[in-house]
Amino acid sequence: TKPFSINIFRAYIDNDREVKKQWEKFVDYKQVLDKVETTEHSTIYSGRLVKNCLQPILHYTITITPFANGIDLQFDYTVADYIDYLPRIGLEFAIDKGYQSFSYYGYGPYESYIDKHVASDFGEYYTTAQYNFTDYLMPQETGSHFGSTKLTINDVMTITATQPFSFSVLPYSTTELENAKHNFELKKSNATYINLDIAMSGVGSNSCGPMLDKKYRAPKCG
Repeated sequence: TKPFSINIFRAYIDNDREVKKQWEKFVDYKQVLDKVETTEHSTIYSGRLVKNCLQPILHYTITITPFANGIDLQFDYTVADYIDYLPRIGLEFAIDKGYQSFSYYGYGPYESYIDKHVASDFGEYYTTAQYNFTDYLMPQETGSHFGSTKLTINDVMTITATQPFSFSVLPYSTTELENAKHNFELKKSNATYINLDIAMSGVGSNSCGPMLDKKYRAPKCG
């Protein structure tokens, strides 16, 4: 119901309050496609994320190689030098809301992040988009699972990767969560939203503590 698009935001958490001032200048960025190349087996898309009056935020290359029963997708990116770090770098898309159930190999059953997964164990878990959503009074980033190696959306698709990734499967989009200031403002969504993240910055403690340590920030290239 929503095609793949590059997502560099998350619904802000309280610990993002300081760095959020930097990130907000990128709101309403546009995804621009500069070049399409074809090889014998693959199609290569190259482009930028841009915002008026700013240098490009990020350059990307997406290489898609189809095979008998699926595709191989390679996503390479470089974040601009003037940016300290971004909340996340990944892909967001949506499928019909009727598909809620999923299973995964990763850190669970609780939401987990690069700097917040001690309470979780690596294993195989079964859940639903609704159950994976934490109903915070102020909607915010939720439901991510760090260090995952496999995600299966029941009856739809299976996703694996050569390196561990983070992901979330939720009944709301990043934008819907960010725009709602209270949980009762969230309206029933018409889709199940999936974020596949090459990198997700840690949650940190910058609401009352230090800036997020560099080792927990989303890498500036990948």
